[in-house]
Amino acid sequence: MNMEKREASGEDVIGKRAAKVDAIVVTTIANFADSPIKATSAVPENAEAEVKKKHKKRAPRRKKKAGKAPEAQPEAKAKPPSCAEREPARDMHQPVDNRPAKRLSVPLYRFWNARTSDHFYTTNRYKNTKKGDTGQVDSIREGVVANVFTEPQPYTVPMHSYYDKKNCDHFYTTERLEHKPSAGFEYGSVIGWVYSDPAHCSDENAVALHCYWNAETRDHLYTSTPEEVGTEVLGEVGKNGYRYEGIVMYLPPASP
Repeated sequence: MNMEKREASGEDVIGKRAAKVDAIVVTTIANFADSPIKATSAVPENAEAEVKKKHKKRAPRRKKKAGKAPEAQPEAKAKPPSCAEREPARDMHQPVDNRPAKRLSVPLYRFWNARTSDHFYTTNRYKNTKKGDTGQVDSIREGVVANVFTEPQPYTVPMHSYYDKKNCDHFYTTERLEHKPSAGFEYGSVIGWVYSDPAHCSDENAVALHCYWNAETRDHLYTSTPEEVGTEVLGEVGKNGYRYEGIVMYLPPASP
């Protein structure tokens, strides 16, 4: 009897609780239905359009391929300039003049020929210095007297050379017709250009060329240093029998 009563009372309790829960649920549903707040959807109506719009604005990102970092390239060396860049352009049909520039003045050398007892003067430093038939050197170069111009300059005149074959004597003057062929002198050539008047010398250091005559050896001596003969008195005889005849021309000084 007691067991039956207990079971009956338990069922009553469970039933009461179930009824109470049902009442709470019904009340909650009724309150929710009567509420002014309406349920809204979690996803907006235009969500799909906005997503498409965002996809249009944003460009798709490209994935970078994994690879090795680029190696540093060595600096390129500057190329040397070509021949065309180093040399100015020129006409290939025009011949190239490789000759050295012509000098304004050149040395005047003095030679002595012991065999003929003759002094002579030339711009060729090797003239008649080769061995002759006797095996001896015919002429000895004694040095530079001064210079002569290679071309005519203002107030200059030619320096003429003459030669007396009978007496083996060279003679030099600025006068073209000073000696006629009947006097025994033959015309040689123009040695260079010199000054005949000291007032017209463009170079203040112009050198006077003194003339001496040896009647015994039949030789004319020309020098820019009269001290070697020892006299500058006209007609006076100095060393080695040379008589002073005066200044015959003025020459540009010898190059240092």
